[in-house]
Amino acid sequence: MKKITALILTLVMVFALAACGSDQQKPDAAPEAAIGSAEELLNNVWDKVSEDQKFPAMGGDFENSKDGMAGAFSMENMDAVTSNLHISAETAASVSEIASLIHLMNANTFTAAALKLNDGVNAEDVVNAVKADIESTQWMCGFPEYLVVYTVGDYVVYAFGAEDLTNDIFRTAVDAAYGENANLAIEQTLS
Repeated sequence: MKKITALILTLVMVFALAACGSDQQKPDAAPEAAIGSAEELLNNVWDKVSEDQKFPAMGGDFENSKDGMAGAFSMENMDAVTSNLHISAETAASVSEIASLIHLMNANTFTAAALKLNDGVNAEDVVNAVKADIESTQWMCGFPEYLVVYTVGDYVVYAFGAEDLTNDIFRTAVDAAYGENANLAIEQTLS
């Protein structure tokens, strides 16, 4: 009887050790959050900014202007898109919708935009185009210090301005809103 009990205990231990050593399935990555629009994406990010870190901001173009939140840009008015968001008409042609969130006192202090990519457009190409567009801008009133660019699903999201607003507050809010679905593509100082 002792031999049978010892054998059973030995088998239990072998199976227990085998179970401990087996590869456990990692949980799947969080499912990509459904994003309804570029405006919704930026507002989700803005909602993650604590009240004591928020600054006076507005979003959208003249027709879609919203106070204290992100707003949409009309794709019909490329002059407004290119002059306010500092992307070229060629870059804007790669997207189907745009939203913005801009510091009320000075757009160079903080400007953020979300761009929904057209079907079949390579996100990396748009990321690089945004970077080139921002770097080639001839700034009139002050110079933004920092640039961050993310991809979130089929969106490219960028912000430029003061380093504390773009690198600290904005990046923290994007990560809080979209977690591992937000891929930081660029973070750099502008000079």
